[in-house]
Amino acid sequence: ANDLAVCRSTTSDGCTSAAERQAMLRKIGANVRRIVRRIRQRAGYRGRIVLMRYYSLDYNSASVNGVTRATNKAAYDAAKPYRVRVADGFGEWRAASEHSGNNPCTAGLLAQLGQPGKCDVHPSWSGQGLLAQALARALTR
Repeated sequence: ANDLAVCRSTTSDGCTSAAERQAMLRKIGANVRRIVRRIRQRAGYRGRIVLMRYYSLDYNSASVNGVTRATNKAAYDAAKPYRVRVADGFGEWRAASEHSGNNPCTAGLLAQLGQPGKCDVHPSWSGQGLLAQALARALTR
């Protein structure tokens, strides 16, 4: 997600062009591949590695969900050869947001910024708890 934030802040159109988006997804894939490969090969770690699917900031927005899904796919595709499990943070948050109009901010999953309806991109304590549940599910499969 940090690569997406960098793309949005360093491009004139906020990373909305197809070329910029594809470059960003390639960078995410390369970064994840490098990290997981080093864990497996350099460190020799043979235990479980779990990749967390990012949550959406707005489940009502097709464009936000599309970018989130593409980011998740790029990360998973890069890590797949290294025997990773996947924790579904995206799905956990979607289900938990349904009662609040599919809005993770309103659902209390994102850190509040002091005004109703104003949230940060980072999870609140509740949001972190849901991600931990997704992780636990992935570990027990």
